[in-house]
Amino acid sequence: MSTQAFNGAYLLPLFSEIEQARADGAYRPLPAPAPASSLATDDAPLGPYAAAHLIRTSYTAGLAHADALRRLTVAGEVDPTSPWTLLRGALENFATGLWLLDGAGRAEIRAIADHLALAPLAAPRTHQILLAAAPTAGLTAARVGAAWRAASGFAHGRYWPNLRASQPRAAIQGADGVHTVALVIDEEQHRPLAEYCRIMLRQLQEHYHARAQAR
Repeated sequence: MSTQAFNGAYLLPLFSEIEQARADGAYRPLPAPAPASSLATDDAPLGPYAAAHLIRTSYTAGLAHADALRRLTVAGEVDPTSPWTLLRGALENFATGLWLLDGAGRAEIRAIADHLALAPLAAPRTHQILLAAAPTAGLTAARVGAAWRAASGFAHGRYWPNLRASQPRAAIQGADGVHTVALVIDEEQHRPLAEYCRIMLRQLQEHYHARAQAR
């Protein structure tokens, strides 16, 4: 569908944040942490697996996902599915960065595991990361999780999101008598996802700069 069928004004605050993170056609990365910062101190024993590197790459990936939606909107090429999948990717990226920044200390987790003689810790699932990161951004975990599940349904080609999170606009009868329903984005369902992305982006920027500065 075109932008004529898609208002999308609620996306403008997020797009403004994205544009501020761009310069000369590229995304401005988060700076490397100062040597005397709390983030650098936490990362020191981790070597090449430092959280700061993962946080910075997640941040840039999230910007790219959200900016892709901005460019589609400007071009008038917005379809009913892509906004969900692109913001889903951005939300996961920003949530991962927040989770790495503000989760329990990595050394503490490793010490507990060693003390209890546990098997190597399994990587957390994306849904768990989202639920853990939401309160850090001042958001309700259940609501963030629900928006993510709807977006995931579109990303994986499920049928139910078309009924739950889209608006029917027309029914077109084919030659065989079967009706095809034309769907557009339900902005009331999509708006919260965009707002969660914007809030997590802002919180990630603020928390990272606070922890990456020398003390």
